[in-house]
Amino acid sequence: RDVFKKWGDSGKSINILCYRSLRKLEKDNRMLSERPSVYAVPELLKRQFDNKVALCRKLPDLPVSTIPCRVEQLGIVNFKELRKNLSLPFVVQFPYGSSGKITFMIKEEKEFNDLSRKYIGQIVTVRKYIDGFSINVNGIIVSGSGGPKTFCSFPSVQIVGVPECSNFETS
Repeated sequence: RDVFKKWGDSGKSINILCYRSLRKLEKDNRMLSERPSVYAVPELLKRQFDNKVALCRKLPDLPVSTIPCRVEQLGIVNFKELRKNLSLPFVVQFPYGSSGKITFMIKEEKEFNDLSRKYIGQIVTVRKYIDGFSINVNGIIVSGSGGPKTFCSFPSVQIVGVPECSNFETS
């Protein structure tokens, strides 16, 4: 709130381009008379876009090639069937998470059973593991007086499994 107040008192136009919005950011911004322009997907919409389970269910309807994905419930899905259909290793992801948080690469039955016991009943996505680089592209569509404009970053390589490249603790 103090940062927003200082920006509001500066008399200058402030533009904030966010990877994602936060409820607090949205709430504090509404409290100011001179608002910074916040360009971000509203938190509620971002949660819909980030839901990996919803995406997995929608992918077959889209005209794009994809890595086969399954929606399963831990404690019910069978390891041997997943190993047979996806081979080892395979990837289990919870509906929400970033920077590899709550993404698990399963290499053996014990790992899968431990995960299933710990998170029994959790709905997850399960995919075949594809070795190689993870490529990211970020984009934004901004509506203005001249109509919508699209801005897109160059592709970047996501570095995974390196503690220094994430703000999440590794287990």
